[in-house]
Amino acid sequence: MQIRRHFSQLFSALAVLLILSLPTPPATQRMSQTTQKPEWRLVWSDEFTGTNGQAVDPTKWGFDIGGKGWGNNELQTYTDRTTNAFVRNGLLNIKVLREKFTGPDNISREYTSARLLTENKFTQRYGRFEARIKVPYGQGIWPAFWMLGDNIRTAGWPR
Repeated sequence: MQIRRHFSQLFSALAVLLILSLPTPPATQRMSQTTQKPEWRLVWSDEFTGTNGQAVDPTKWGFDIGGKGWGNNELQTYTDRTTNAFVRNGLLNIKVLREKFTGPDNISREYTSARLLTENKFTQRYGRFEARIKVPYGQGIWPAFWMLGDNIRTAGWPR
């Protein structure tokens, strides 16, 4: 019963998701942090500033779609629908809905949600990665923010 109550809650990634980068000189030319502070430059961000209810920026985000359980026996089908992932008041909202849904993989599930990724949209080797994320608390909730290599499809988990 407690799981049902929490599944209807909203996950919100707050306002800023950004990646800052430093030029990476050869090891022999790197300065120690005690001699000089590096100058960071913003190379990617999403402030989710779109119109309320609209989809995320497709030039920055893609979706994993389906009800395969993703190795964790997850009970939802992930969709790219704006009922599950949308912008509102400068926030990314990921909403879990209790609904019978059959995805394009022909797997039926009792819940839907969204699983966003930057795969084939953005890659960064070095830098500072930040996200502000607010998630509900409760049994059955397993939110995640992963930073996976751009070779995850060939290298496999957890390499």
